[in-house]
Amino acid sequence: MTVPNEYVELPELGERFNDCQLEEIYMNHGEADVKLDIESAPWYWGDISRSEVNELMESQPDGSFLVRNATTYGDYTLTLKKGGVNKLIKIYQNQSGKYGFSEPNHFDSVVHLVDYFSANTLQTYNAKLDIKLFYPVTKNKRDSVSIPSTVLCS
Repeated sequence: MTVPNEYVELPELGERFNDCQLEEIYMNHGEADVKLDIESAPWYWGDISRSEVNELMESQPDGSFLVRNATTYGDYTLTLKKGGVNKLIKIYQNQSGKYGFSEPNHFDSVVHLVDYFSANTLQTYNAKLDIKLFYPVTKNKRDSVSIPSTVLCS
């Protein structure tokens, strides 16, 4: 069974974040840890194909995600499962070195972006993405996605 992919168009960040939210982003992600290495992130898969991602995501629950290299050098693709469909969201790096889904980019690293959207819904970017990055799909089988019993019993 193949998993359908759905590209998501995302409006500009600046129109959706207020100053308080932006201040919270920067307070939670100080300059001391700006250089977090994406290579060590368990949800980062590097150079894998879309078909490999589809296989990995096939049996995963909504809220599962991973990040891989995009075909454009320096950019990444976030794959998020929502409604049983893989949503492919491009993560761009601008000329200032900031990351985001669209200009203006506000995150110092992809790790900061993932951390932020693990705690906050992606509705900031797209009203249809009323979901957080809940379950990282990791390279290490021991760390694979597990659904908490509270989710299964609700």
